[in-house]
Amino acid sequence: GHLAKKGTGGGGSTSLSAIDEQRLANSIRSLEKWGFSLTKAEVLDVVQSYVQVNKLRTRFKEGRPGEEWYHAFLKRQNLSLKKPQPVEYLNMAQINPFVGYGYFDQLITTVHRLQLEEKPHLIFNLDESSFCRDPTKLKVIGGKGVRATRMISSLGRENTSILICCSANGEKIPPLVIFKGKNILEHWLNLQDCDKKFYAASNRGWMESAIFFKWFKDCFLPNAPKERPLLIIYDGHSSHTSIDLVELAIENNVTIIKLPPHTTHVLQPLDVAVFKSLKNSWEMELGTLVELLSRIFTNLDPEIIKNGFRATGIYPLSKDIIKESIFKPEDLQRYRIQQKQKDKEIYNQPTTSRHDTITSPKSYRLAQCHLLIRFLRQRLYTMDTIIIL
Repeated sequence: GHLAKKGTGGGGSTSLSAIDEQRLANSIRSLEKWGFSLTKAEVLDVVQSYVQVNKLRTRFKEGRPGEEWYHAFLKRQNLSLKKPQPVEYLNMAQINPFVGYGYFDQLITTVHRLQLEEKPHLIFNLDESSFCRDPTKLKVIGGKGVRATRMISSLGRENTSILICCSANGEKIPPLVIFKGKNILEHWLNLQDCDKKFYAASNRGWMESAIFFKWFKDCFLPNAPKERPLLIIYDGHSSHTSIDLVELAIENNVTIIKLPPHTTHVLQPLDVAVFKSLKNSWEMELGTLVELLSRIFTNLDPEIIKNGFRATGIYPLSKDIIKESIFKPEDLQRYRIQQKQKDKEIYNQPTTSRHDTITSPKSYRLAQCHLLIRFLRQRLYTMDTIIIL
């Protein structure tokens, strides 16, 4: 480790080198772009984890910066973190239209940008759920964006989490099984073909950033298609991510989109279709934990996986899977008013605001066509149409 020298930015000593701060800032920007809207506490969590993992010697108490450093860091790196949208719906079954449709706007834009409209084998969903040895006490982990909802009701090491990854065309990546404990005990694994790099242990039996990074590096990337880019849709908490994970994903041309909290029952393919099937199979059988999970996962019908992506509007892309009847009438009305205003702004936007240089009638017409296409893409998201200039 090293002790960083004093910097010239606000907040006295930077305690981190310029290179370290730049890595942190770039990764935080990527997380924001992917939908991981970080709070101040979560930013400090990311920094603390970075300091501890890299064994940096700093003036931070236990590697965690204080209030003064936080504000100076934002100023030095020109970061302006968005405040998380207020969660107006306390009912887990209630989705706010601004959240649900906002997610789809991001998804549609990302799929178009990555040109994955006809490439379901490159679109993946990750989902984590917990299993216990007593099927009568099963509870699916839901709304992982909020830590308080992650509590499960069964005892000791009987709690085991499983992270499943599948593509929109039904292909499966080897799962990650997380036991509760400090080490993976041999009697937990009764399969001769077990590969321990896909098994882990944590104090709570849940996902942690170091475990997720190792699975992503040693399991997902080697087993994913070599074709790029790849898109991952994931509902994990920001604490599951790390600077190393963000940089490795970008290096391998992998984009990650975060699902909004409390929406997995509508928007998460594996939650809607796959885990329901797994839980049903689990309740029908008893046996060795890993052996049973492996058998159920291996026999999982690819059509069930495809149905999950179809039912959640990821492939094929369709915003219409969100039925307006699930919204509160007042929320839906506010959303419609806002969208009408946005439509007017997009269509009436001056071409000069797009920094186009209009030098001829032809370039003017092209600029107008680009504006029209931009408008239509936001409205005609369910049409299988290609516009060519």
